[in-house]
Amino acid sequence: MSSILKVDNLQTGAGATHSISSLGVTSPGTVLQEICAVCDGRTVSGVTFENVTAIQGLTTSHADITGSTVSYTPPAGTTTVVYTFSFHHRGVDHGGISHYQLNIDGTDVSNFRRTLAGQYDSQAHHVDRMVLEFPILIDSSIASDDIANLKLKTWTSARTLKMTAREYSSNYDASLHNNNWWDGTGASGSNKLSIPTLSIKAIA
Repeated sequence: MSSILKVDNLQTGAGATHSISSLGVTSPGTVLQEICAVCDGRTVSGVTFENVTAIQGLTTSHADITGSTVSYTPPAGTTTVVYTFSFHHRGVDHGGISHYQLNIDGTDVSNFRRTLAGQYDSQAHHVDRMVLEFPILIDSSIASDDIANLKLKTWTSARTLKMTAREYSSNYDASLHNNNWWDGTGASGSNKLSIPTLSIKAIA
């Protein structure tokens, strides 16, 4: 004879709310949490995302990419956090050579920098969607944070993650969140905002 157990709230002996890991149902590789959002100011699962309302032109100095900043604390039992940022890139001239890097709590992730280089031509308006993914390891056995190599000793409170970008030089102008050549209208006057997306995955 089958039976059904129904409860409104399951708590620990101390009265706290159970997490997935405290219930003992996790195993290595289990996804503990995955938050995906459009960067339009929305809040998902308690995490608020930036509101991108305009195209962003790059300069020759690194600047925060709009939409890329997020403050996040992973659930207990997390050993890897995967940060994935997807955004549109437009090469305004000469392919729009440009450079990208992740930053954690003010420190650049120096060993995982990325460069985008389109074809070299004064009229080469490279347009593409970039997806940048960074798996961040949480390992209590290391001596201290090794942000350059995407390793953290602990992550028990909010950390700020963001992307920065710059163009190679003023001869390689690039802009972000910029979708050009839309619907057969050509280059003139066809720049359209393409809002970025951001996702965070916590893995046991």
